[in-house]
Amino acid sequence: NISSVIVVGLTYKDGSNLLVESQSYEIALKLKKDRKVFYFDPDVINPESVKELDIFNLDSKVNGDILLLNCSRDVEKSLMVKNIIKQKKLNLFEFQIWE
Repeated sequence: NISSVIVVGLTYKDGSNLLVESQSYEIALKLKKDRKVFYFDPDVINPESVKELDIFNLDSKVNGDILLLNCSRDVEKSLMVKNIIKQKKLNLFEFQIWE
């Protein structure tokens, strides 16, 4: 039973800070209706612009099984998130958008 979703790559594209027309941002907002949704994207320079979602980091209050929804082509972002998940000893199911 997946209780939380982590969306990796929230901006319009890697290297951009735009959320306008970002499909992953729209997906995250829709998922928020049924699940706790976090995001991980160092390209988001103004966290206040995504106050509907929680930032995922070592301090995030996450438990149970999680879905890692990777919307980024940046391998480093994915590796950073997986490292945090490993440190937190969370169970994860991963879905890669770009594969």
